[in-house]
Amino acid sequence: MSGLTFRLKGAPEERLDLSKLTPTSLSQMAAADIPKLVVGTSKRGLTLGDAFTVTGKPGDRVVIEGGSSRLDFIGADLSEGTVVVEGEAGICAGRTMRGGRLEIRGDTGPWLASGLSGGLVHVKGSTGSAIGGLRPGDRFGMTGGTVVVEGDAGDRVGERMRRGTILVRG
Repeated sequence: MSGLTFRLKGAPEERLDLSKLTPTSLSQMAAADIPKLVVGTSKRGLTLGDAFTVTGKPGDRVVIEGGSSRLDFIGADLSEGTVVVEGEAGICAGRTMRGGRLEIRGDTGPWLASGLSGGLVHVKGSTGSAIGGLRPGDRFGMTGGTVVVEGDAGDRVGERMRRGTILVRG
């Protein structure tokens, strides 16, 4: 099982959009271009190489070592492969996933698995509100897939959810 590992250099100074860190999208890029991806959400244009040390080569697995509540959209649009987060994740982790596996070994922010239609999201810690729910502008929440939260969950779990399974063990 090959893949890339991203080690967080320090606490991010701004929110980071990590939606492009999926095995499918990274395998379509040249290895030299991966650290140049813009992940910052401010005008500064923070790149992946500024915030993370990148090791490995593209494959079917992505590992993010070190977490922060400012790491947003981890595993968004994931369709195949595995994304593992060794720490916290920010808002919208697993948003609009269609397949694959997202493992978060820490806490998450709100809107975990919003718009999920397939795949598995497993959180070892607790999560914020609106798991599998809808974000402003969405018509529905989850329409398939499975979410397992080992800890506690916030309010509005499964709001406007159509299909799928959410297990909260806390």
